[in-house]
Amino acid sequence: HEPLVTQELFDMANANAFTHKKKNVPTGRKAQPILICPYCGRRLTLTSWGNAYRCGQAAISGIAECKTIHVDKEQLENTVLSCTRIMASMVAAEASGKKKEWSQTAAIEEKIKMLGAEGKRLSSRKLRLYEDYRSGNITKEQYLKKCESAASRILEIENSIPELKDEVIQIKEQMQHIEERGAELESLLSLETFDKDKLVTVIDSVQVYNEERIEIVWKMDDGFFSKVLGEKEVVALQ
Repeated sequence: HEPLVTQELFDMANANAFTHKKKNVPTGRKAQPILICPYCGRRLTLTSWGNAYRCGQAAISGIAECKTIHVDKEQLENTVLSCTRIMASMVAAEASGKKKEWSQTAAIEEKIKMLGAEGKRLSSRKLRLYEDYRSGNITKEQYLKKCESAASRILEIENSIPELKDEVIQIKEQMQHIEERGAELESLLSLETFDKDKLVTVIDSVQVYNEERIEIVWKMDDGFFSKVLGEKEVVALQ
């Protein structure tokens, strides 16, 4: 039959297709594969029928195990979604408990005020002690002993206040961090579709061995998440 395109257009298309130039992925759309072959480390791809995942490099990797990976798409995606929702639920519950615990910052701030007031009273007391000593109301030994006691307590207060202030700052930063992640957790809890853009916020990779075993590697760069989760979760497809 007659060609559908001109020879000139055909040659131009081939020239552009095989330039081997690195393609720039637009900002915000960087490819982030999640489903990974544990044998060659490459991403899994859908079969031609679109109903299962397989190792995309099975034909050329030279690794026999790569060819054994053939996992039902719906089962794999649903299992990952289920595990993610359970993870989000666990973290959300822990965050809720921490919020209640950290709501006690008001008590710590009140303690800081009380310590500050006590320090001022002790400083004034040292001046009065000196006046009492000069007027002969107390002996030199009594004056030195009481001054030493007041100075010791003032030093304790001066050391305690910065520590308590740092504790309040850390708690408030952690609370702000949890508030920021709260919307993300809510989004994951209600996630019904295999949305990689949302899943990559908490999943580093899903190592797919077979239908009996996958390993979900959670992202441990979030200090709060790492306290609640293990680094890996090994599960079978549902």
